[in-house]
Amino acid sequence: MKIAILAGGKSSRFGRDKAEIFLPLVVEACRPAGLPIVVVGRTSLSSITSDVTFLPDALPGQGPLGGIVTLFREVSEPVLLLACDLPDLRYDAIAWLLETWQAHSEESGLVVARTDEGNICLEPLFAIYTPACLELAEDMLRGGKRSMHHLLERMGVAKILLPDSMIPQLRNVNTPDPP
Repeated sequence: MKIAILAGGKSSRFGRDKAEIFLPLVVEACRPAGLPIVVVGRTSLSSITSDVTFLPDALPGQGPLGGIVTLFREVSEPVLLLACDLPDLRYDAIAWLLETWQAHSEESGLVVARTDEGNICLEPLFAIYTPACLELAEDMLRGGKRSMHHLLERMGVAKILLPDSMIPQLRNVNTPDPP
């Protein structure tokens, strides 16, 4: 198992590179897991030490699905996948996801769901993926489809409800203005 953090986006709505600001926070939240950390979509970041592996995006402009393809062309084990713009993420949520995956099924992926005003919302960038998704992700990109939700539907992953107390940790930042 590895932890992979997607950090290849353009940050166009944010107005500047979100990874420069938030990636170090996400990396620090991951460190207590003791798992190798891979950052996908960058070649380096000066504020991150050498114990993190950087994997340049092989498919720039293809969004998170392109990041998954880049990742699983290089990694042959399950991955806990995160977005780089989760400034409130703490280790307890990462530990919960790892424990939940081990308890439910280490053979298939797992995506976390949360409730939002009575609706179920998937969190595709707080999930565990297996290398089995690579071929499907490549096929989707060849067909011009980039939806992470569509990938999850086609993979048939387990969907686990996130405890309400952890929902605030998955707030991602898309604009420089506070919520």
